[in-house]
Amino acid sequence: MKLNEEVVSKRFLLVLDDIQGEGRNGLSFRTTEESLKNAFKNFGELLEVNLVMDRIANRPRGFAFLRYSTEEESKKAIEGMHGKFLDGRVIFVEVAKPKGALRQNSKAASRPLY
Repeated sequence: MKLNEEVVSKRFLLVLDDIQGEGRNGLSFRTTEESLKNAFKNFGELLEVNLVMDRIANRPRGFAFLRYSTEEESKKAIEGMHGKFLDGRVIFVEVAKPKGALRQNSKAASRPLY
């Protein structure tokens, strides 16, 4: 199934870079959907905030999806929040990639280069 590019462009993924090699990846465990809404509400109309949770540990898995009503609002949020602090961690905001593209990239990265 091919995803509608317009829908994908209105969603973006929050990720955290490895801070100073300490191996801390992802959004803070203190991050909530409410803190995400508060941090991102000034960029436009948020239609959806989905903080992905680890069901066993009952804490965030380190990323979230947000969707705005327009692509322009999404771009403003990316420009406004990329590289900023949220709940004590630097976040990196980018357009979400379709699941198929993520799987292809992970398979290619796991293959030996010989």
